[in-house]
Amino acid sequence: MKNDLAYIAGFWEGEGHAGIYNYKAEGTHRNDRKRLQVGITNTNREVLEWIKKKLGIGHIRERKQTNPNWKIRYDWEARDGNAKKFLKAIYPYLKFKKEKVKLLIMG
Repeated sequence: MKNDLAYIAGFWEGEGHAGIYNYKAEGTHRNDRKRLQVGITNTNREVLEWIKKKLGIGHIRERKQTNPNWKIRYDWEARDGNAKKFLKAIYPYLKFKKEKVKLLIMG
């Protein structure tokens, strides 16, 4: 699993994102809640399915492109506790986004 986590960490550093986003809680009209979210966007669904299977978390959404010449893209995403679990798992293997992840994990 250690090699898999190292691969996932490198893949996420190149193709992934993380942040704290505002969202609207059900039954409200304002974006007054915060949510930790991580994701990976790619046109290869197979690799995202592999990541989801290895980690046991997240979901995958298909996003159709506005330009018919572009490939369909897929987003693997995890939120809140699962997002934090993901970041903690890959943290030891990060090279470039380590400081950002440290802030997100601590926050």
